[in-house]
Amino acid sequence: MPHDANAPFDQTVLDLIEHSPVGAVPHTPAYQDALRRLYGSHQVYASADHKGGHVTARSLRGRPTFAPSNLDPLIAGEIAAAALEANNEIYDR
Repeated sequence: MPHDANAPFDQTVLDLIEHSPVGAVPHTPAYQDALRRLYGSHQVYASADHKGGHVTARSLRGRPTFAPSNLDPLIAGEIAAAALEANNEIYDR
């Protein structure tokens, strides 16, 4: 099994992003290279809350989702489309 020499540093950058309140990392070439690799592997995304910040896929897991709470019954055909939770209710959660 091949070993990626950058994996330990990339993991350190992921941890740094998760522990930073704004998802910031130093602007050195090594960190920027790590960010490119992490963006390429979809482990890091641009933060919508902090300009120049980043979020990890792991940290997004705990954030609220903006989907109707009764989407599964709609897909299963148990309710009509008109009974789907309204947008205002979704965003007010």
